Amino acid sequence: MPAPTAVASPAVSPTPETVTQSYGTIPDGLVGNWLLVLQTTTARGPVNNWNIFHFYKKEDAWRVQRYERPTGTPLDALTTEAAKDQKEIVPTREAIEALKAKLPQLTALPENQTFRVVVMRAADHFVAESPPESKDGKFSIEILDQTSGNVVSAVQMYAKDVQANRITGDSHATTIAATGMSVIPMQMSGTFKLYRLN
Repeated sequence: MPAPTAVASPAVSPTPETVTQSYGTIPDGLVGNWLLVLQTTTARGPVNNWNIFHFYKKEDAWRVQRYERPTGTPLDALTTEAAKDQKEIVPTREAIEALKAKLPQLTALPENQTFRVVVMRAADHFVAESPPESKDGKFSIEILDQTSGNVVSAVQMYAKDVQANRITGDSHATTIAATGMSVIPMQMSGTFKLYRLN
């Protein structure tokens, strides 16, 4: 990846249009469209999820968008197979190329309608309360989703191996569900991979 340059330190506060905050030096090589494959370990076995993200900069501030999820690609069959065999989704070259071809047809969803907040941190800005998955992380992407009802879902991804076309690392997911007078927190560890689409 290109040598990192300073981006928003101290943090860039969110505006009504953007909910992304960044702390410290985030590598400019992250700019682009990426397939995110997230695997979380649960009591019932591994659970896979994937989405397409657009990372970009506007006026030196990071922005993050998630695309609507495409259908009718080879990744559909890979997702079904992985769920059946309880294994990680490993995108094939064919699946990656199919997603690249679909990109111009997809809608990038507005930040403030998709996320409650996105926080990007360089390693020297990890907080003291960071989970064990943060160890040896180079930077993190922390996403608090917009959810309906009484459920709050957040995932923290810590990049460990950063290459030009693939970024891998560990993740920590937290889900908090409010039921009646009770609050039920669930915390899960996992891994993630980002595959560059362009």
